[in-house]
Amino acid sequence: PAKYVGWVDTGRCAQEQQLSADPTEVAIERNSAMLLDLLQTALEFDARITSLPLGDYSREQCQHQDVSPGKSCLEMQPGITEIVRNQMRLYVRTISEKYHPVGFHSWEHASHVMESATKIVYMLQSQSQTSITQDSSNSSSDTDHTVKRRNSGSLRLVDTEMADTIYDPWLHFAISFAALLHDVDHRGLPNATLMAEHDPVTEKYGDPKCLSSYAEWNSADIGLNLLLSEQFSELYSLISNQSKFCNTVRNLILCTDIASKPRRDICMRRWDKACTQSGRSSLGTAVTDSTTKQGITKLFSQEAA
Repeated sequence: PAKYVGWVDTGRCAQEQQLSADPTEVAIERNSAMLLDLLQTALEFDARITSLPLGDYSREQCQHQDVSPGKSCLEMQPGITEIVRNQMRLYVRTISEKYHPVGFHSWEHASHVMESATKIVYMLQSQSQTSITQDSSNSSSDTDHTVKRRNSGSLRLVDTEMADTIYDPWLHFAISFAALLHDVDHRGLPNATLMAEHDPVTEKYGDPKCLSSYAEWNSADIGLNLLLSEQFSELYSLISNQSKFCNTVRNLILCTDIASKPRRDICMRRWDKACTQSGRSSLGTAVTDSTTKQGITKLFSQEAA
């Protein structure tokens, strides 16, 4: 829904649909469609960077990658089946039911944030298709791919122009996924009020390392624990580097606690570490300046933390 319209028109088609349909159902279908589209893009990215002719793999490596004899990794790349589509819809529906009818932090608000975030993601994707092509064509010494060894010990091809940058499709999927979850189970009260009223969630997340971001930790745990449950096993199995994905989603949700000065300070340190270069002070500048992408890496890495 956010892919083929301009920024000013984002959400308007959905508003027209809601005049003649249940707005909750419209939002569930819309949010599911956007997540499935971003997931498909990420899977295609993985398939592209892991594709090697069979002759470039030893038999042991092929077995580790679940590559059948006579097929490349690209041909064996799992896709989005009808089961996965149904699980995504069920997941989004279940999350929608965990939102409360509060004044602001509601399902309607989460859907609005998700569509806006997804629109920005699509803008990044559009930018990456032009800037990366231009950068690759202008460099005679760089290769399109570099072989690296992952922690698992298996050989994979890493696209050095996109992986772990703002153009990484898995980061894009995580951004929209986090937007969907970011206020789930919110009581409509700020964290300071939750603490003053001794809400049970403040005891659960009372550890100093949580920085009093009670509602945000609660939303992240509810959404991610649901994703890890058996009923969504096929959907979860498609996610590349699952621990990194979950950590990224959690960090993105925690960043929404803008009322917490310690949390804001952490986010700004990460931004300065990962994104800031001389003469470039905004993400808008970074997105339009293709030379910046090499400096915008690993937003939630240990180095940036």
